[in-house]
Amino acid sequence: MITDATDLPVRGYNSGPLGGDQQIGAKIVEGKVDRDMAIGLKRMTVNHKLA
Repeated sequence: MITDATDLPVRGYNSGPLGGDQQIGAKIVEGKVDRDMAIGLKRMTVNHKLA
């Protein structure tokens, strides 16, 4: 949707706990990132009861 509305190239990465922070950090170090924009959704937490 963002690409359609803005004609900007958009690349998605994994969530932080799944390695996304490292993926973005590597691109920054390689000089392959023009801008970093994080768009997040409200996370839902689930409480687990121990039996």
